[in-house]
Amino acid sequence: MKRKRLAAKDDYPRPWEDGPISLERWRRHRAKMLARAMEGQRPDEWWIHERGIEPPENQTSVLYDAGELSAREINFLMPFWRRDYAIAMAFATESEQRAHIRTMGIPIALVRQWHGDLNASVERKSATMKPVRQEQR
Repeated sequence: MKRKRLAAKDDYPRPWEDGPISLERWRRHRAKMLARAMEGQRPDEWWIHERGIEPPENQTSVLYDAGELSAREINFLMPFWRRDYAIAMAFATESEQRAHIRTMGIPIALVRQWHGDLNASVERKSATMKPVRQEQR
């Protein structure tokens, strides 16, 4: 009678495992870990082992500014960023707007672009408006 061979222990990082994992394990499981990451996010190990920094608070904005997001990720994230920008513009003060933009992680390049588009739109509208005649008393 032959003995059953036990499969080699899989050392893929478990969700409850304290991280980050070693560089050796990262190299072994890199592709799978990146494939499982949410759009606009990277595993902590990617930041630590490949970029040499701690993961930033808002990864999506940093990844966008660094040109690290794929077209698929940008297409996925853009509607959320646009919605959050519109919400920010509804706040009464500029400091509230900035805080919301920062909290939501909207890339500053997009904010500048959209803010420029918004200003240009307002300027176009005001240029096409007819002056209001003042009544004489």
